[in-house]
Amino acid sequence: MDALRNANARGVTIQILADPEKEYPLELKSLGWFRKWEKSGLQHSKILIVDRKKVFLGSGNFTWYGLENDLNGYVSFDLFDSEIENFYSFLEEKFVSLNIPPFEFYISPAKGRLIQNLILREVDHSQSEIKYLIFDHFDSVLTSRLALADLKGIKVKGIYDSPVDTEGKFLANVFRNPSSEIAGDGNEETISLDSFGKGGLLHHKTMILDDQVLISGSYNFSISARDNNREILFKTKDPYLIDSYSKEWERIRWNAIPYKPIPFHVEEVSNQVFFGYSEDSISVEQTICRSDNSKEESFYLESGKSFFTSILEYDFSPTEFCKEVSDFSSSSSGFSGKKTNHPVQTRRFRENGILRSKKGNLMFISSERISEDFLPDFERKPVYLFMPIFYSIQSGNLLFPNSLEEFNNPNSIFLYQRGNGPIRIPWNTSENSISVVPNSTEGILFFEYDSLFLAFCFHEYSKKE
Repeated sequence: MDALRNANARGVTIQILADPEKEYPLELKSLGWFRKWEKSGLQHSKILIVDRKKVFLGSGNFTWYGLENDLNGYVSFDLFDSEIENFYSFLEEKFVSLNIPPFEFYISPAKGRLIQNLILREVDHSQSEIKYLIFDHFDSVLTSRLALADLKGIKVKGIYDSPVDTEGKFLANVFRNPSSEIAGDGNEETISLDSFGKGGLLHHKTMILDDQVLISGSYNFSISARDNNREILFKTKDPYLIDSYSKEWERIRWNAIPYKPIPFHVEEVSNQVFFGYSEDSISVEQTICRSDNSKEESFYLESGKSFFTSILEYDFSPTEFCKEVSDFSSSSSGFSGKKTNHPVQTRRFRENGILRSKKGNLMFISSERISEDFLPDFERKPVYLFMPIFYSIQSGNLLFPNSLEEFNNPNSIFLYQRGNGPIRIPWNTSENSISVVPNSTEGILFFEYDSLFLAFCFHEYSKKE
């Protein structure tokens, strides 16, 4: 507060965006431009920008306790002149993500599902070890993917602010890998010279994957962070930052208290999960059913690949045998739509799906599931959006902009519709144009080349009389 008061006395312009649910001293409000976030949820991002150049952000609140007692992580960097305008546009949510090397930045709640999907994808791509420090964990879909990673033999090591959250306790009880572990921070309020904090709460929101990828910021592993709160998350592959955060993880682990799993003395009943109706003769909405309804449990239907992936959660209560496929939980991930129009109600979406338990066990896989080798390689190649000069859904005639004429001969063309695909479709070329008929009124066309994809969205336009 003294530093802000002195800066104000020097004539420095001060702008503060504050949380709507908190009360602030009148002196702070009088220092300059002061506004509370006007949308739903918390203003939970923690960022300080000095002279439109120096950036300081991370997981800790700008309070005495947050800065002096809690365990937090921060990054500090300078913006180049060419980056300033884009960074401020990102903070104003004009961009859903921003790349300023060595960082990728993401913001919620405008695109909170983008953050959830990014974390899920990184967990699914991990090869050897996942380490994380977390204050709040209330995303059961993420829990299911961490359990699946452990089932694959990956070491999953999570440290929670004590007491350990319910999702952390679940993981501790289902881990198979003897190297996986869940712990509470076991932290005392002691003075330390380390740069990350001096005890108190474990307030981190950090994940380190294979010592190659670091994810951190203000985003807790929760649905509130995804859907309601204003959060900033960053991802980086910078070796120095990964090493610094890894040392912090090890320092906290030294004092952490492992959570001891609850031993199971009763042999679990084998549960069969299946679709309630034959796919060839569905007269009502399809259902997901289980043979044993004696307990509360969840199942996860995964469909799609890369950024097309959806993971739908189905929560069964005791005595409940079946659920309609549109009755999935709000924690489900993906961009495919709401319950009222979700493609899970289409046969193709389900036939390309895999159903797993929360522990990661495979419950169902369709014999008609599309081979992974058939799908385009969205993981390896970047995707660039473009606007064609002309495109007709009926004739299929497509004219590329002059700057992209060299891309008139793609290797393959794929069609993606809401929740379905991408599927390979035929096309013809002639001079400077391509003819590709989608047999659909809306979707995305992807043009695959040796090192990249080009893509554009289309939607049929009909003029009402």
